[in-house]
Amino acid sequence: MFNSVSKITKALNKMVDKLHAHAIKQEAKTERLAVDIEISTAAHERKVAAAIAAHEAHLTKLATKRLDAFGERDRALQVAEKVSALVG
Repeated sequence: MFNSVSKITKALNKMVDKLHAHAIKQEAKTERLAVDIEISTAAHERKVAAAIAAHEAHLTKLATKRLDAFGERDRALQVAEKVSALVG
């Protein structure tokens, strides 16, 4: 009987060792994945920040054009008023 208990104990110890080695591998894999996620998240954040900056620049350009157009319209209206006053 002692012989079979010894064999079972030895087999269980072997299984525990294998599970422990597997746990260590999985932990290392998890750490690598966490680092990869961190790197890809940082890269994505940089891309999003660049896209936002480009979009803001485009909106600023459009706003400037619109303000220029309003200025030209106001000057044209002033000229039209002066012409109307001279003619009328």
